[in-house]
Amino acid sequence: MKLELEENEVVGIINILGELPTKSNAWPLAQKITYQYEQQKEVPIGPAGGDEVCTSEGANGPAGPV
Repeated sequence: MKLELEENEVVGIINILGELPTKSNAWPLAQKITYQYEQQKEVPIGPAGGDEVCTSEGANGPAGPV
């Protein structure tokens, strides 16, 4: 499935998913979206004002920034 979104919309979705409680299990989805976003844009992203980077690799490839 392919979704056509603007860059600011993708970043917003990733940030919202990252704020959800752990029990919602949204983190793997946020990682997958981040990975695909970075593959297309080649620009790392992170939370507003943050620069932390997750270095673990999952089934969907390397994880992106957290």
